[in-house]
Amino acid sequence: GLEGKFAQNVYPYAYTLRDWGDAKNAVARLSLDGSQASPQKAGELWRQWYPYWNRSSAVLVEKTPENFVRGLFLEKLFPRNARFVFVLRHPLAWALTIDKWLDNRWNFKKTLYLRDPDHGVDRRVDMWTQLVDKMLADVSKLENAAIVHAEACSLRPDVVPPSLARIVDGRRVSLAPFKGLARSNLAYIACWLEGGRTDAKAGSSRQDTTSGGIHACVPGAVALRDIARPRARAQLKSYLWGAKANRLRRYGYFVPDFESALCRDGGCKAPAEDETLADVDVGLDVASIEDRGLLDALGTN
Repeated sequence: GLEGKFAQNVYPYAYTLRDWGDAKNAVARLSLDGSQASPQKAGELWRQWYPYWNRSSAVLVEKTPENFVRGLFLEKLFPRNARFVFVLRHPLAWALTIDKWLDNRWNFKKTLYLRDPDHGVDRRVDMWTQLVDKMLADVSKLENAAIVHAEACSLRPDVVPPSLARIVDGRRVSLAPFKGLARSNLAYIACWLEGGRTDAKAGSSRQDTTSGGIHACVPGAVALRDIARPRARAQLKSYLWGAKANRLRRYGYFVPDFESALCRDGGCKAPAEDETLADVDVGLDVASIEDRGLLDALGTN
């Protein structure tokens, strides 16, 4: 569906990946808070968005990614009925999934900082943590907000997260859109460790089928692959323990030894679709969370 930021002129347009720059004051530049809202803006935004919604629906959804750091602004605009669902995805997998948007023809010149061959993955993970920290600070002030781990929804599609159940007023919730996501995460990571790139348009090869289509691991030239493989595996090892590992556990994530799990017989690939996955396989560990605000927002307290 259409992201609402494209169908309005009430608040500043932003594209996080393009506008992140060198990370200096990036979160502040992207965020909006309640002080920037007004009744006039609320009325105009409603008029601009309303034609794009199914007017017979009881729930109207807006999914602009930048809403992640603009919740306070949107709640101030629509204080009576705004609800927020913030979805977390494993930061390493997320850092790899955004690669395809970082080097397209529209963003290529503005994303050099995040595409650096040696530091780009670390910088993207840092970007993820900064955005999540801002979101968590906002959630403590929002009236109706839920946080869910995408991997939990993918692995247990019949179990609605308590935080989500709490804000939907008894309405039925389907987690079908999360089908295949956990396995897709592993496909991205396996391809990275193989020195390739995941491309949804390249046709099928060795990777998984998700609800979004077939994602192919496209190998680079041999010379480039000989550089990319050891670099990726060294970067992976830096997340297995120490400060990087501890930082991710704050959000209920960790980085397993994906190389041992996914790479064998001279290649790396995601598990077969008929293979059952568990939290530990995808780096999910909610028990490691100590932040009471996050636990409250997850509905686990």
